[in-house]
Amino acid sequence: MDYQIVHAIEGRIRIRIPLLAEETNYNDKLQSLVQSINFVTDIRINPQAESIIVTYKYKKISCQAMLAQLEQAVVQLAPPVEPPPTPEKAPSPATETPQPHAYEVEQAFVYTGEPVNVDEDPWEDKTTTQQVS
Repeated sequence: MDYQIVHAIEGRIRIRIPLLAEETNYNDKLQSLVQSINFVTDIRINPQAESIIVTYKYKKISCQAMLAQLEQAVVQLAPPVEPPPTPEKAPSPATETPQPHAYEVEQAFVYTGEPVNVDEDPWEDKTTTQQVS
């Protein structure tokens, strides 16, 4: 469940919940559940701002305790998250039998050019070469 505590001070807590902008059914359920929490005095839900503001009797309950109760309510009402589809299992390498590699050869290489002189540099320009004596 995606939510963020925007601010929490004695007597007032604001929580941003993106689901508030998407699910009106969630908004109604959350409001009912939060109203049933002891010491809550007021609730304002703003779907456009994706937030809920809760005021409470801070002299009766600590900010941390109220935060814990509100977080529990937010998560409790969240719709179930569908797990991502599981990829098909590939066979494990230990049980897989190795396959021989097959290569197709279209034509064997055959050199049909002129004879090669191994004493000459094929990249040397023969027209500008000078012999030094």
